[in-house]
Amino acid sequence: MKVGREICVIIGFLLFAPLLLAHRAPEGLTTIERNPNAGTIEITHRFHVHDAELALQEILADPDLSFESLEGKAQLALHVESAFQIVDSKNNTPIELKLIGAQIEGDQILVFQEYADKFPPVIKVRHDALREAFPQQANTLNVKLNSRIRTLVFRDANKWKTLKM
Repeated sequence: MKVGREICVIIGFLLFAPLLLAHRAPEGLTTIERNPNAGTIEITHRFHVHDAELALQEILADPDLSFESLEGKAQLALHVESAFQIVDSKNNTPIELKLIGAQIEGDQILVFQEYADKFPPVIKVRHDALREAFPQQANTLNVKLNSRIRTLVFRDANKWKTLKM
């Protein structure tokens, strides 16, 4: 009987070991949508706090960086501002997004940007936020404009993607 119990423990461990060793893949979710009250286009970037903090510590070579401080949140906002770009595809002119700030909501950290005009008919987008530290980082972009939702996913060697508005 003792051997049977040991075998069950070993089999149980083998079955559940992958779950114990599994780790959430780093990812970001960005949403672009119009704010009908303000008439602006709002861009919201969401990242898991722990993943984003580790990545930014590595990118900035600052192991003491923390999102508990205003400076830590500002550093992430500035990183996202430089790593996320939208360009008018017709003339390769950058779309100037206004950086609003960052805040923590539960286990997520959000970075906010806005644009006060209408996007051109075709845009190119680059979304490299945190990918410098985590090459496996996948950044998903959902664009909810003109009563349609379009999705782009940036991973691996993806740099620029084109989107018809």
